[in-house]
Amino acid sequence: MKFRMNKNISGKVFYYIGEVIVVIIGIFIAFQLNNFKENIQSVKEETKALKRISADLQTEKFILQDYLTKVKYSRKYLKEIVYDGKRDNLDSILFHLGQTFIHYKMNSEYINLKYSGRLNLISNDTLRYNLVRFYEGYYTIYDELAQRHKSYVSEHLEEYFINEFPSDTTYIIDPKRVKDKLEQEKFRNLIIDQMSFYGALSQTINIEVVDQLNKMVRKEFE
Repeated sequence: MKFRMNKNISGKVFYYIGEVIVVIIGIFIAFQLNNFKENIQSVKEETKALKRISADLQTEKFILQDYLTKVKYSRKYLKEIVYDGKRDNLDSILFHLGQTFIHYKMNSEYINLKYSGRLNLISNDTLRYNLVRFYEGYYTIYDELAQRHKSYVSEHLEEYFINEFPSDTTYIIDPKRVKDKLEQEKFRNLIIDQMSFYGALSQTINIEVVDQLNKMVRKEFE
């Protein structure tokens, strides 16, 4: 009789242990499924974020490239006037001297991730580091350049042209007056200084960095 009771008790113990194991396995499977769903959702969100960053970088490249094209053309125009004695199209010199660098920030998705504390959504550590370096490092340099250039144009070039070159609303300058002023050292130095700014901007603005970064981003989500 005693043996049978022990046997019954042992059977119940094994049964309850089995029940506990089944519950544990169920919880484990549910936990894994939940993690799997969260990982899938995280990957989807990361992909969307990277696509938006890629679009921002593409726009950034277009804007910077467009500005550099204009700057190089204007620098060539000014160089020919100052050093080669070219006197064609002098009435448009104000346009070529006024290519002020304005840094339009194309970083809306990066800012969104940064201030929402979700930069870690970008799982690739190297890519995340390069994005931070670009948006925090290069943007600081571009902002400083833009401020310096704006100050130079407003404090020197604009003041000089307002005083020395009265014009109408079309900003067309009297070419004869420009030709006469080119004989003055002050005017020539202003042009040379602006050419130097253009040269510095052309060397500092790095389209290749934007291009390489965008390739890394696209590779990550493709």
